[in-house]
Formats: sequence, structure tokens, C-alpha cells
Amino acid sequence: MIAPWKDFNDTKGVMVKHTALNLFWNTSLMNLPLYPWPTREKKRSLLFFMWLSFLGCLLCCPAEPASAATEQEEFTTLLSRLHDRLDMLHVSSNLARSADILAAECSIAGDNFSQGDIIREQGYQTDKISGLELRGAYRSNSLTDYEDDEGSLERGTANIELSWDILKNGFVHNARRADALEIEARKADLEYNLEKLKESYLCRRYQVKKEFSELLIQLLHLKLDFLQPVYDVERRAYLKQWSFWDDYLVSEEDLLLTRHSLEGLLADPYFDKGSARSEYPAIIDINLAGLLAAIRQDDSYSALFSTEKEWLTAQQEAVVHDSLRLYLRQEFGINADNQDDDLVAGVRFRVPLYSRNNDVLQLQLRQVERKKNKLLRDRLNQTRIRYTELQEQLRRTVRQHYRTMRAQERVKRTLLMLKNGEENLLTAAITRMRTSIEAHAEFVRALEELYRRVNEMFLTARIPFTPHLVQKVVLSPERQRARYGNRSIYLWSRDFNNISNQDLSIFLGAKNISTVLLSDGRSIDRIKQAEFLEQLEKRQVAVAMITGDNSWVEEKNHEKAVRQSLLTAEKTGTLHLDIEPQALPDYQARREEYIALYTNLIGKIDKGLLDRKLSLAVPFHWPQETYRKLGEMADSLYVMAYGTTEPDILLRRIRPILQNVPHQKIVVVLRINDFADEWKMEQMIERIVDETGVMNFGIHDLGRFIRKWDMEGADGGVMVQPLVILEEGQ
Repeated sequence: MIAPWKDFNDTKGVMVKHTALNLFWNTSLMNLPLYPWPTREKKRSLLFFMWLSFLGCLLCCPAEPASAATEQEEFTTLLSRLHDRLDMLHVSSNLARSADILAAECSIAGDNFSQGDIIREQGYQTDKISGLELRGAYRSNSLTDYEDDEGSLERGTANIELSWDILKNGFVHNARRADALEIEARKADLEYNLEKLKESYLCRRYQVKKEFSELLIQLLHLKLDFLQPVYDVERRAYLKQWSFWDDYLVSEEDLLLTRHSLEGLLADPYFDKGSARSEYPAIIDINLAGLLAAIRQDDSYSALFSTEKEWLTAQQEAVVHDSLRLYLRQEFGINADNQDDDLVAGVRFRVPLYSRNNDVLQLQLRQVERKKNKLLRDRLNQTRIRYTELQEQLRRTVRQHYRTMRAQERVKRTLLMLKNGEENLLTAAITRMRTSIEAHAEFVRALEELYRRVNEMFLTARIPFTPHLVQKVVLSPERQRARYGNRSIYLWSRDFNNISNQDLSIFLGAKNISTVLLSDGRSIDRIKQAEFLEQLEKRQVAVAMITGDNSWVEEKNHEKAVRQSLLTAEKTGTLHLDIEPQALPDYQARREEYIALYTNLIGKIDKGLLDRKLSLAVPFHWPQETYRKLGEMADSLYVMAYGTTEPDILLRRIRPILQNVPHQKIVVVLRINDFADEWKMEQMIERIVDETGVMNFGIHDLGRFIRKWDMEGADGGVMVQPLVILEEGQ
């Protein structure tokens, strides 16, 4: 990597003055730490060499051409664009997508008949064997006792017999064998279902891989967009002898490996290669106690072992040693003198004499019970071991998440400093962008491994996937960027027009603002407003459009107020009314009348909004019944409780309202100018949270916020300085 950044000019084969200085620092001083620091005797020679180099640069280098500055600007623009795309990526707070990943269905090809179906067919065929048989026999006379040439083969006896085996190999035996086969088929069905469950989890390994590979493809494309121009500059720097061969090899290696990784992922035809995700799946954990309880309550293996016991018993009963046969026989005489054809009936039986007991069966049943208990113990123990491994991966994932946030924050801060005129920071910006992209990619890999291990937990537990056992890891339980609750901020037309959309977005992210109350006055820059709304929609920041005029409270202006309010609400679907009858000069004399007129106006507007959201700015000193009525009509009440830094006073102001309006509808608005610094304001918010449980806070307003703590003395908030936007040390 070139450090510090050198100019990109090569139109005339020369570098500008400060480029030559950068070259000197890069090739001389920047390499000194690799060698022992020079002795006292050599310092003078070194300083003399430095002075000659500086003088040579001043005398020999012409002014910087415009093309170098243009190329640096292009790089800065590229970095800003990449930063914006990375900044949109955030960890989802919705577990629905996590459940979709872990419960993805797999199309597993299988035969039309399972083993259970085959065994069941065998049982059906066996049951049809009733034991009936047709037998026949022929017996000749003695072969040595004959009286004529024809011989005794033409003389003898024959019979045809219809027999019925009732016990062994007969009706009873086959019926018992059929029963045993039916039980064996049920056992095979249970084993098949358990095997399918195992196969489904093995298949979901691929589904998890697919989900995160598509995210990784998106990041690797970004990395290639970044590395290619950096590689081109590194190559030029090496060929111009501005840097060394090993510096060039670093970029070449990174580019080659990134391309190889991307090509490997793109080779899978089932990956979605064009998806553009704006969020990562949630960081998740498993409810171990619930999972262990589910294992104990799972009856699938209990049913299997019970069926196995039943099958062993049926097999034992199907073993028939005794024989009993009934028969009806017709006997024939062939060329025999004085021999009648007789029809006879009879019975045959065979009873082996031996000691009969079921000791073997009892041993087998006890062995099955031991197998069941051992399997339960193994499932519980292996699940606990897997959980330990899951926790290790969870810690790695959380650490990588914070590394990613830090890397992204450093890029943001560096780009802001570049924008505000800081020199020699382009190299740092490029290095930090590389680190940020790699941090995002490593976070995706860590998340993939986390989800794979969660999948393995269910595979080890051998139970179907259960969504309620998966829980989201709350990284900051009550705070975002060290701040409590949900934050909204007022943004008036003048401040909006004077601050760039990029700076506004950075500020909102730094201050954890989730809702912007944006003025929709006549003076607002409409083109800039449209771009800003689109940008906030991508970042999932809500916007409520502000409209209102104090004169609207008069009944003659109600129709105009309703019409204007409905038009304004169409822009974002959320309307914030800023109508302050208490600011009218005759408010004290007509207080009750004005409050009644205001309430009536809100009812008309609310009726016309239909499914659009409505929030109201209200003072803290109106009658409680008024707040109750307004709370029924509006989605949020912004209580202007500012004007004090004493928590007890502020709490005394809002408690009557909390008694009449649900807490989730209350937004406590604080004025930034009331506090010495942001820490004091956060202490006030923390006290309100502890005392009331209210978690919604508004700040009045963005322009004052910037102007109050502008360390660099920005002119009226027009130019936002980095120390204002980003807290120092983040």
C-alpha cells in the first residue's frame, strides 16, 4: 500500500511538490523503523540529506496538474459510494428471517416405497397363507415281487389329500408372523421418519451456506470494485519506482484471492447472484433449558423403542413349535385286486418336549429399555456440548460485529475529515475501507458458522426445528450508540437546505435517530428533499412531514387545514402537526375555546387520514381530558416539556399526561439548548426512563444541536464539522 498517498499524475512523468515529499517520506523515513535508529554521528548526515531532498523538490517539481486532483476526487467519490452501501447493511432485529433460514424445506429425492411399505406388503402376503394344502402320493407294489412281465410299477396305491395346518407353518403361525411384520413395518416407519429428520438438517446445512454465500457475493463484488482501481495505482507506483515490489504484491494477492473466492461462489448455479441485501440475519442464540426440556418431552424415540419391544414380543409369539394338521384323504388302488377306493379323515400332531420359558425375551426387553435411557442421556449430553461450542461461536460473532462497526465508523470519520480539508488522509481512508470491507465479510462468515451450529444443535437434539427456542441476541439491551430509547429530531427548512444529505444521514446515524420530523415549508429544496426521503427509506429511518399554522385553529380555517394536512401526509404516510394555539396573542382570554377548536380540528384531520399516521406537538399544561381525547385520535403526542434541566420539574409536567395516554404514544421532547452538553441531556433521559418507563424522546432541533456543539465554530451550522457529527473516540 502507498503510504502516505502519492499523487496519481503521470501525464508528464513528474510529480508535484508535495507528491515528491510524500515519496521521500514513503521511501526514506517510513522505512526507518525497519532498521536501527541512526547513531548520533549519522544524524547530521541524515538531516542534511532530508534538507537536500526537500530543496530539490521545491526547485524541480512543477505545480500540480488538475488531473491528479481529479483522480483523487474520483477515489474519494468511490470511497464515499462504497461507504454508503456498506453503511446501509445492518443486523436485522426480526427473527422471522432467521426462522426461514433454519426451517428451509429441502426437496429430498426418495423411493416410492419405504422399507416399512415393503415389510407391510410381506405381512399382507403372509397373512393370506391359511395353511390349507392339497397333497398327493403314489406308492408302487414291491419291485421284486411280480408275477407277469408288466411288473409291479403298474400296480400300487395312490391318494389325494386336502390338509390344513393349524399351528406350525399353518393358520396360527402365519397370522402371528403377519402381526409381527405389521409391527416391524410400524417400527420401520418410525425409523424412516427419524432418518428423514436427520437428512433435513443435513440438507439445511446447504441452505444456510446458500443464504450467507449470497451475502458474501454482494460484499466481494464491492471489494472488487474497490481493489481494482487501488491495484492499478499500486502497479503504476511500482513501475514508476514510487513503491517496492512487496507493496505491489500485497494488492495483487488480495485482488487474486478475492476474484478466486467470488468465482468459487458464482460457480454454484443455485446461488442468487444478483441479490442486493440491506440487512444481515439477526445474531441468534438457543434457549438451552427449553431445548433440553423438549428433548425430554419428545416421544418420537419413546414410540420407536415401545414399538421395538412390541415387535420383539410379537416375534417371540410367532415362533410355533407344535404342529397340528387335519386332513381328508381319498385313496386309490391301481390295478390291484380286491382293493377298494377309501375316503378317510385324520389328524396329525407333534409336540416337542422341552422346557419353555421367555427368559431371552425379558433380557431383550431390558436391553431395549437400556438403549432408550442411554440414547436420552447421550442426546442431552451431546446437546450441552454443542451448546458450549455454539456459545464460543456466538462470542466470536459478537466480537466481529463490533469490529465491523468500529471499522465502518473509522471510515466514516476519515471521509468526513477528508471532505473538510484534512490533507494526507486518502491513504488512511483506503486502508480503512479495505479493513471495513474485510470486517463485513468476516462478519458474514461468522454469522454463517453461528447459524450452522444452531442447525447442528437441533440435529444433535434430534427434534424438529422449533422457532420459539431460537432467541435474538440483544447486543445493547436498552441503548443504541450509548443512548436510551427511540429518538426523533426536528429538522427545519433552513437547516435542511444548508446541510448536505450525506452529512444529515451521518448525523442521524451517529445520534441514533430513528424518526425525522421534516419541515414541509414553502422554502424547502424539493429536489434535495426527494433525494433525502429516498435515502432515509433505504436506511429504514422513518420520516414524519411537519405542517401547520397557528391560525388553523380558527374554525374558518379548518377546511384549508384539513386539505393541506392530507396533501402533506401523502409524501411519507406520516403527518406531524405543529399547531400551537397557546402562542396566539389572545390565548389566555380564549384558552378553553382555542383548546376545543384545536381538538375539533384534529378530529377532522384524523378522520381524513384513514390509515396514515398522525403525531401532534402539544404543550404540557392543557387539561387532562384534552390529552385523553387527543391520545385516542393520534398515534403519538410530542410533549414539549422543555425549558428546564431539573428532572423533578419535568417529571411533574408529564405525569398527568401519562395517566391519560398510553406510554408508547408519549414522546418527551427536550430542547438541546437547555443542557450544557449531551451528557447532561442523556442523564435527564435516563432519569425519565427510570421513573416513568417512557422510551420515546424527541430533540428540538437538529440545527441547534449542530450549532451548540460545533467545536470548529461552523458558520450557523452550514458546514458540519466531524467532531460535531461523530463523538470523539468512537
